[in-house]
Amino acid sequence: MVNDQEANVEIAATPTLKEKWLSWVKGRFMIAKAMPSRSNQAALVVFFAGLCMEIALTIPGIPTGLGLWADYLIIGTVYIISAATVMAMIVFLFSFFYLKLIAGWLTGVSCILIQTSVILQKSNWGWKATSIMATIIVAILLALALLVSYLYAYRRASMLTVMATLASLFCIVMAGIAGKYYWNDVQKQRYIEQYAAILLQDIENMETDGAGPDSRTDTDTSKDSTKDSSSDDSDLRTDHKAEQLMKLQPLPVQLAEPGSYSYQHYHYSSDPTWEDDGNPLTIYTSPTDGSSVLKDWSWTKELYWGFTEKEIAMKGQLWIPDGEGPFPIVFIMHGNHLSEEDSSDGYGYLAELLASHGMIVSSIDANFLNYSVWSGIVDDDQLLRSWLMLAHMNKLHEQPSIAADWDQVALIGHSRGGQAAAMAVDAKKWLGTDEPVVSILDQIQIKAVVAIAPTDYRVNNKLANLHNVNYLTLHGTMDADLTESFGERQYERTRFTQEGHFKATVEIYHANHGQFNTVWGKYDERFPGGLALNTADLMNGNDQRLAAQLFIHSFLQASFTGEPIYEAVFQDFRSIGDQLPLTGYVSRYSSSAMNYWYDFEHIAKIEDKLKYYDHAMTAKDIALKGRSGGDKQNRVLWVTWNEEFSEIEFPVKHLSVAARNQQVSAIVVSLARAERMMEPDEEEANNQGENQVDQPEGDAIEHSDVEADRSKQLKAEADHETAADSDSPENVSNQAADEERHSDDEVYTGLQLLLNIKATQWGQEIVDLEPYYHILHPAAHDFTKIDWLEENIKKGKYDVAVEPLLQTYIIPISLIEQQHPRDGALFASDMESISFIFKQEQGSMIIDAIGYITEGGTYVEYTR
Repeated sequence: MVNDQEANVEIAATPTLKEKWLSWVKGRFMIAKAMPSRSNQAALVVFFAGLCMEIALTIPGIPTGLGLWADYLIIGTVYIISAATVMAMIVFLFSFFYLKLIAGWLTGVSCILIQTSVILQKSNWGWKATSIMATIIVAILLALALLVSYLYAYRRASMLTVMATLASLFCIVMAGIAGKYYWNDVQKQRYIEQYAAILLQDIENMETDGAGPDSRTDTDTSKDSTKDSSSDDSDLRTDHKAEQLMKLQPLPVQLAEPGSYSYQHYHYSSDPTWEDDGNPLTIYTSPTDGSSVLKDWSWTKELYWGFTEKEIAMKGQLWIPDGEGPFPIVFIMHGNHLSEEDSSDGYGYLAELLASHGMIVSSIDANFLNYSVWSGIVDDDQLLRSWLMLAHMNKLHEQPSIAADWDQVALIGHSRGGQAAAMAVDAKKWLGTDEPVVSILDQIQIKAVVAIAPTDYRVNNKLANLHNVNYLTLHGTMDADLTESFGERQYERTRFTQEGHFKATVEIYHANHGQFNTVWGKYDERFPGGLALNTADLMNGNDQRLAAQLFIHSFLQASFTGEPIYEAVFQDFRSIGDQLPLTGYVSRYSSSAMNYWYDFEHIAKIEDKLKYYDHAMTAKDIALKGRSGGDKQNRVLWVTWNEEFSEIEFPVKHLSVAARNQQVSAIVVSLARAERMMEPDEEEANNQGENQVDQPEGDAIEHSDVEADRSKQLKAEADHETAADSDSPENVSNQAADEERHSDDEVYTGLQLLLNIKATQWGQEIVDLEPYYHILHPAAHDFTKIDWLEENIKKGKYDVAVEPLLQTYIIPISLIEQQHPRDGALFASDMESISFIFKQEQGSMIIDAIGYITEGGTYVEYTR
């Protein structure tokens, strides 16, 4: 009986499962809520600081529309409170489940991994790049946390000592970054000097920097005079010393200097309070119904902007010169940027210059069409921007107080606005004739379109075509938004059937996408992804905008006034070389005064027309590709050779070309380097295999042998002249310098090309282009700070091949005649052929066009 009672007591004393569980929870809770160890505290502080730094770099990319400082205050405060709360909860959970000793470390690593992955994935980095970058960030913070933990937890150092140590590390890192930037500047000086020599036509510096003539083809006039004058080759030689005394005549106008007009800066809007506000610097414009084109106007946009698609506000800025007028009028359309920032403010630098030279300028506010982190971007915004340009033209056309000359209208657009500017001219293709805003096209005359780094996407499967409208496109080689020059496609689609028109492209080395607008800045991607971009190699923003001012101002003056001196800038940009910022430029030019013998677009069986005199030379008719492999809508001839003084001949006498009976003012060729480019792929090579130029047959072979012998004689004479005095100390040093110059193709920019012009009556002349013209390598910049990021972020957007950059060369006949005077003029009907003689031992080149400018169409002039 007693034993049974004892058993009952023992059973009663044993806790139940629930009691055990509650006891365990209580115990774990007491342990978890205790203050983490000093080591864990150090880890939590370091990783929390890392989390805050990441979000601080991300906040500029998620604006609220209240301003950057308000964004930091609102988002930053909410984030700090939320992040601290979440980290405390995670530390508690890790501590609760027996990980008290390392809870702070695990919490920090987990939080930084999750946040970094989310941010980088939202920046479209891809999982590979995200994983690598997250690992690097964790490793850096882990090392820093270990250091702080060692000082704070084990050495028991004071907080002041810990902060001083971290400050020292920060100073070391900053010193390293400063040293890197200094080294970058040193490296850039090499190219800046080269660019300066090109722009200023400094022959001596071009030779010193490796951009001068090849000494293998230089000749000494004193020795040349002792040669037999009856030699067949003596009249084919070029007097280099005489050539170097002639330079391109500079433009006598300072294009970036303010003009003689004072001007007023107005704002206009459809805000009803502006209608009778009494402010002389505000103009009221009634809204426009855009419901026929704007189909996806969300309630969030209506709430933010304060209008519906049926009453779209006409809002912008105006710069109007003081005076009676009428003045030419220019409309500027910005592209896509964060809608919370006013992109129309970013072109004031350009508007002020143009207004001071007697032009009315309107910078259109299209921010409501731009991307917002809260409501996205509207569909078909290029079409909407073109519609909006027309709507603004209508509204300002109705304003009697604006003394505009509506027969002198120009449209300027940047990015998507650049495409919209071209689409506005051709708007009936999309909007039809029933759309009310299109009627303005029948009441005005658009003379010119400027597209700054434009897009060129198909809208409703259609592209804009310009007819008898001057066109200019600018693009930067470090454009991280649009990595290839899409404006060249519109250039190809611009046609002239009337006199007095021209088109041009300008590629600006080290220029990006955003610095053409003062609001957009040097980062072409939103934060934090934009921090990966290589901004060290960018040109200064003010210099980039100065280049834009010079080219756009000159283009508009040429379009509005017809003054040839302004068009000379695009025939050869070195005519304003003393005004341009020191960087590289590559430009194309074509006009209604230009006729093409060869453009490789429509000539059938071109292999039957070309002749070449190097058995290893090949020529392929290919479709030119952009950096990302897109079709540039341009066919070219790819030529490769493997012998010095190889020659390819283009017969022209049999070709049927307009204006054959007119006088030739200049020869025009368009070329690009191809050494760094990928060979055409096998499919392209197979498709174009029938166009490969094989060894000529029949009579062509005999002619080839004669011309090959002449080229060999020319080479032999040049070698003989160079070797004649090879033992002299001066010659030895020259040879060493020459070898050093030509050891680096990156530096050398001389156009090692002879142009052989043959005409029946006018005669024959071989022109050495090297002393006069340069040819830059295609830009091969790094878009990102780290090479492996090029192919791993933005879906491989920056892992792009080299883009061919075509340069147009205007070679005035007067340049030849100044050196070798002759009786009579050169007429197109007298021309027989044009040959290219390549002075390099081997190489490859793209030939885009060969033609001529008729009398009166050449505006560049060389003087002694």
